[in-house]
Amino acid sequence: YRSGIFPWPLDDETLGWFAPPRRCILRLDEFHVSRSLEKLRRRGNLRVTHNRDFPGVIAACSEVVNRGAQGGTWITPWLIDAYIELHRAGYAESFECYEDSTLVGGVYGVCIGGFFAGESMFYRKDNASKLALWFCVEELTRRGLSWIDCQVKTPHLMRLGAEEISRPRY
Repeated sequence: YRSGIFPWPLDDETLGWFAPPRRCILRLDEFHVSRSLEKLRRRGNLRVTHNRDFPGVIAACSEVVNRGAQGGTWITPWLIDAYIELHRAGYAESFECYEDSTLVGGVYGVCIGGFFAGESMFYRKDNASKLALWFCVEELTRRGLSWIDCQVKTPHLMRLGAEEISRPRY
């Protein structure tokens, strides 16, 4: 991660490391909060926690089917185990969004080298992953970090204020 590379399984047995020529990042001070997301937070019927259920978040991310053109998930069982170990070692973090006691959204990633590498998000209730990301942005800002490595550009991330930059700028 510190060298600007991230893991991406090529198949069930091969783990590749990627350093694409263009990278998606989110500057924390440019995170876009929509009016609907503000209303959702003010309503208070969803609660966000930090590092309460890392295994639950990564498992839910691995089950996501609403990934557009992606043909499945890159989050294999052995990667789940590896990220849970990173979490136990203090490098991987999760932000969980709950409705009552039900996990309805979340985000996880690796915090190392002065930035947060966002790995994946999921939602089971509209805007729950965005709410979890908003809390992530606030926590990272509180710690003095300034950006998230989103790795791959998506329309969803671009609407939240992310930008694509060149590898040399990265």
